[in-house]
Amino acid sequence: MATCQSIYVDAQQRIVAARIESLHLNPLGIAHGGFLATLADTAFGFVLRAAGERDYPPVTASLTMDYLAPARNGAWVEARVDIHKVGRRLINASCMLNCGDELIARASGVFVPV
Repeated sequence: MATCQSIYVDAQQRIVAARIESLHLNPLGIAHGGFLATLADTAFGFVLRAAGERDYPPVTASLTMDYLAPARNGAWVEARVDIHKVGRRLINASCMLNCGDELIARASGVFVPV
């Protein structure tokens, strides 16, 4: 796995992950929704770039998040992307964020290839 500060990428398995640290927590002591959205958006970028064999990741046109369970300090969160449709101008995909077997968030997005 390669590292990009606190985000980890396994290009072969197309997994993007992060260990939740104190700097990722909100005042409630759980992972900030903005950090989880960033993790999902980063996963979309890595996977869609690799799938399209492009030099640059696509631009996010729309990103929707559903938060289902909290991620606590020390949790290992993995993001896995499914590509649903690649059109001429838009790409539709979804992403599941898990802590172990627990689904903590899901994201859906629309992307513009560049």
